[in-house]
Amino acid sequence: MTAHLDLARSQHAVEPEVGAEVDSDNSFERRDMLWLAAATLVVTVVTFLFGIWGSGGHLAPPLDDTFIHFQYARQLANGHPFQYNTGDALSSGDSSFLFPFLLAPAFAFLDGLKPLLYADLLNFVAHLAAVLLLYKLALQVAGRPVALFSAGFLLLDGRLNWTFLTGMETGAYTAALVAFFWAWLHGMRLGRFGWLAATGVLTALLRPEGHILISVVCLATIGWLWRSRRLSMRHMLLLAPVVVGLLPYAVNLAATGYWQFNTAASKSIWYIPYMPLQEKLSLSTGYFMLIMKDVYLGMEVGRSPFPLLGIVLAALGVGVALAKTRYRFLHSLIIFTFTGGVGLALLLPPTHFYRYYHPYDWIVWLYISTGVAALVNFALPIVYAQRERPLAQELKLKVRKRALVVAAIALAIPSLPQFIGFIFAFGDSTRDIYYQQMAFSQWLTSNIPPDASIAVNDVGAHKYLTKRYTVDVVGLTTNSLRGAAFSGWGTIYDAISRLPGKERPDYLLIHPDIAVNNVNESVSQQFLTPLYSVTVRNPIITAGPTEELYKINWDYALADPSPTYLLHVGEKPLDTLNVGDLIDEGQHSYKIAAEQPSLSEPKSIVTTSSYGKKQLALTESGRIHTGWEEFTVKSVQGKSLALVSRARLSSNASQSLAVSVNGKQVGAWTTQNVGDASWQEYEYIIPAQFITGDLTTLRLTTGFDPGGATSTSYRYWVYAR
Repeated sequence: MTAHLDLARSQHAVEPEVGAEVDSDNSFERRDMLWLAAATLVVTVVTFLFGIWGSGGHLAPPLDDTFIHFQYARQLANGHPFQYNTGDALSSGDSSFLFPFLLAPAFAFLDGLKPLLYADLLNFVAHLAAVLLLYKLALQVAGRPVALFSAGFLLLDGRLNWTFLTGMETGAYTAALVAFFWAWLHGMRLGRFGWLAATGVLTALLRPEGHILISVVCLATIGWLWRSRRLSMRHMLLLAPVVVGLLPYAVNLAATGYWQFNTAASKSIWYIPYMPLQEKLSLSTGYFMLIMKDVYLGMEVGRSPFPLLGIVLAALGVGVALAKTRYRFLHSLIIFTFTGGVGLALLLPPTHFYRYYHPYDWIVWLYISTGVAALVNFALPIVYAQRERPLAQELKLKVRKRALVVAAIALAIPSLPQFIGFIFAFGDSTRDIYYQQMAFSQWLTSNIPPDASIAVNDVGAHKYLTKRYTVDVVGLTTNSLRGAAFSGWGTIYDAISRLPGKERPDYLLIHPDIAVNNVNESVSQQFLTPLYSVTVRNPIITAGPTEELYKINWDYALADPSPTYLLHVGEKPLDTLNVGDLIDEGQHSYKIAAEQPSLSEPKSIVTTSSYGKKQLALTESGRIHTGWEEFTVKSVQGKSLALVSRARLSSNASQSLAVSVNGKQVGAWTTQNVGDASWQEYEYIIPAQFITGDLTTLRLTTGFDPGGATSTSYRYWVYAR
């Protein structure tokens, strides 16, 4: 098929199937855009005022992540780009490479919460651009009714209105996508590609997925032009977004040693350690079914911006759009952007009203509007055919107008609950952030020493407002904790315990058992001491209702966990494995799996105890599981291997593990604790005939007993004998 785009047609020519009257002077376009601009302003002001109302008359964003942007922007303005704490290693904890640069000018003359007004103004401009450019794009490809429908329904999209006032980059990214395709259309028509390159670069730098999507679109466009024999040197500007969009990756690789950003490694379910591939696929598939049912099929009334079976209407619109050759390739690119954007969002959890899907709502509205207009145009001839006398053309145009108005009202009325609901949700969101994270930050400023270090799971407000040194246990802004929260409290503990003295946190501020698991055990074992907590009722945006501050009692972690204290004391091991430490586990090709589905990705834990009569307090990370663990250790060929484990069995408890070496069953390792529930060490001898090389792979399997005992591993040592 030969690609086709008739560039000679008038800018406002319309497809006859969609139908739209066109004023000779195009004055309707100016009137439409004026009304749309006014409506955008009204929606923004009303939503903003509800936010002020929700936070008790205070400025507050609806997301804690907004403060992450602000902190990076303030650091940039102060000459410390990409450093979350001054003096830290450069980090990629901001979900947007470009957005802190856009915010930084505000910090030349504003501080505190005032930059939020600047960010909201920036996003109002983005909101206005998205609405007006969607109108102009739809006007060109489908006519005035579809243009008005698309822009109008975009304004009724409650979750997008919420998004444009978060102070985040998501609103700007949405507008950049619309602007890119508008620039694509006009660039192809006029043969000028400066705006196309500029909007492409903007989109690519605002979000990582933006770079992926725009790169594919630009390369596909070059291929399409080459195939249609119209490719020239001026089209090489299409490569600008592809090349410039690599800049964030280059900076991240140079600064952190990783090409992937901390935001992806710490948020995407595909980075959860030891989760089987089928479970990752299952989770992403589940997210897809959830978003399809609740949002795109409109089943979650009051939260879905789309009408019931909206995606079916959109599919009809896609069919109508692709049936015409004139803009077929453009529509193909837009449809790819939607499917690709949703596909990339499936790699992330569906939090904050599915916020990673919001930037693609305009595409759904474009094709819903196209489908509705097509249905009206299909139905009217059938109605006309029932009449005895044909209608005059002028009367047909009036009937079409009225039918389109009725169709618009029929779609708008069901959208009102979510439109109103999200205005209130914006107020509820600012309430949650103000009365939890922001209120807690005020308490910290008054009660925690200025030189204190605080480990937090919500790193935005607590850093930006308190100006205390923060350690991000989620791993967004602290490189050494990248992805640690996925692995559990034990992995977090190992990482923070290795931090230098001034950086090692004195306090832990988290949503207990939501952001960090198993903290109650650390409290009962006195490693953590609760100090203060803040609870909000019925939260809709925070990680949990309660945020709690703990004092970390490092006196209970003075003992070095590396050596043995009961067996082989003073003897240098051939190898050691610290279970729960992702770095050490990676060096030993560690794998773990559970028999119980709920434990398929067992999170690490922290245990504090003494060594019996030694009265030696030792804190150690470990993992609880019901299946098997496998790891590779150093060995000496032909020599037996002594495997020593640290354990903490209950008094008079026993444990039996099946031991396999290099895939061969060796025997059962049965242990029994005859003393108290303090630290113990146990040994198992692997016969020399099973040791066939310098590296040996061990698998330890616990007996599967649903609801029964589990196996807990902390640390292993191996000795050649």
